[in-house]
Amino acid sequence: MSPLWEIGETLLTEGARRPATLSDLLVAAANRARGCAGFLPVEAVAALADDGILVLDPFSTLVSQGVTLAAGVTLWPGTIIQATEGGEVTVDSGTRLFPGTRIVAAGARVTIGADTEIGEEGGFTIKADHLDGLIEIGSRVRLLGAGSLALDNHIGDGAQVLGAIRMQNCRLQAGGSHRDPDPDRRGASSRAAVSPAASPYRPEWSSRLSACSTKPLCALSPSFTQNRRAGISRSPPRYRSFLRST
Repeated sequence: MSPLWEIGETLLTEGARRPATLSDLLVAAANRARGCAGFLPVEAVAALADDGILVLDPFSTLVSQGVTLAAGVTLWPGTIIQATEGGEVTVDSGTRLFPGTRIVAAGARVTIGADTEIGEEGGFTIKADHLDGLIEIGSRVRLLGAGSLALDNHIGDGAQVLGAIRMQNCRLQAGGSHRDPDPDRRGASSRAAVSPAASPYRPEWSSRLSACSTKPLCALSPSFTQNRRAGISRSPPRYRSFLRST
């Protein structure tokens, strides 16, 4: 636990003595609070840059022990990554965590693949907080718009969760990323909908989810090939339009 110094008190820094400043006092106070909550001190978060991790603001970024970040990860201001009770969080290279992203693994595991985007347009919450729980997020996934994942989830490569929707025990199948020029090749998508007119949801698409609970109603976006396996002859025109819009 870091001490709280008086301004002007002599400090020993890198072998040289100097008077304590207001900045020293503020950092010490921040580190004391972080330590109480189980997070790394500001200096340790800033030092992640030595491992190739881009931390845009170490003062507003919270990272705990039990978190493994690959080189090439970007942490925007206001991100929180927390592993407690023996939990683990792993984030692969190229993934970007935007402001308002909160990832918690309490006695559980959260794994995030490469080149994934989480938290744009309002943040996102990923919380695995039951014993031996697992939330798996693949590569090239997009999670945005103030949504959340809870309990156990498997989000396949290229899948998307768009908007303020809570997903519990869900499985979204893999496919191409949202940048794929062919909408029918993209991964599955779950999207918050405000009205039937805004959501081209069809009951037969529910087969894409396994014991899934979502609130509010979401639209699921299987690929054309997966539609055929599920017995859907073709993508409805309105559904195809929805895919292009995302």
